[in-house]
Amino acid sequence: MNKLQIWQFPNYREYVKAFVQYQPNGGRGQASKISSALGIHTTLFSQILNGHRDLTLEQASLFCDFDGMNGAEADLFLNMVSFERAGNESLRKKLKKQIEDQKSSFAEIRKRIGPVSKKLTTYDQSVFYSSWKYSAIRMLASLNKVPDLNEMAQLLGLSRQRLTEMVEFMLEKDLLIEEKGRIRIGAAKTHVEKKSQWEVRHHTNWRTRNLTRLETIADHEICFTVPFSCTKKDYEKIRELLFRAIEEAAKIVGESNGEETHVLCMDLFDMI
Repeated sequence: MNKLQIWQFPNYREYVKAFVQYQPNGGRGQASKISSALGIHTTLFSQILNGHRDLTLEQASLFCDFDGMNGAEADLFLNMVSFERAGNESLRKKLKKQIEDQKSSFAEIRKRIGPVSKKLTTYDQSVFYSSWKYSAIRMLASLNKVPDLNEMAQLLGLSRQRLTEMVEFMLEKDLLIEEKGRIRIGAAKTHVEKKSQWEVRHHTNWRTRNLTRLETIADHEICFTVPFSCTKKDYEKIRELLFRAIEEAAKIVGESNGEETHVLCMDLFDMI
């Protein structure tokens, strides 16, 4: 994801620099956004990046929020800031030991995870299909121009912290991969078997999403509902017609580039 692994950096300053550089357009405009989030002037932020000043712990905590760090990452970042600000060798020595232990813990977790599985477990499926937003994140990651995490959070109505947790889960399960500081759609498949509990949840998720948008449906979008009666033979004709439409749509999507994201929900069922 476009979120670096803090435990791989020697100090907090190098991490912040990398965080800025890995944002869209090489980080242009990010200094202003971060400075605003920290409640400081851009000049002071530049001095911090250049090593002339240090973040206060209060500013460091706000940066953790801006970056969407989880609890363990934030603890490490705050210790790294405290280390740079420490006033004597005794404190620096203690903080150094804590930082080393924390980094070792991160590395050990990665080691235990090992190679990711291409097949989702039952628990993994229960998480992934708990919300349409997991699938939406993967679709956004399939675009030619992948939004950064801040943009994704805004598009999906999520906090940066929650989005980070969801992305980390999908990275671990190979539903997403990281390329040059960006998230991309991963190799793991999310297709579910017909009539499984996850198929029902999958359909429910996207139809619930559709219901929230009915009042703001745009002219280029389609929303069509009609109850009807017909002969059994004509029903089969309609059913076959819709199947062919689905197959043709799938072929078009398979050969298309990721420019926009869309959702197709189709239902044809007995009324009673």
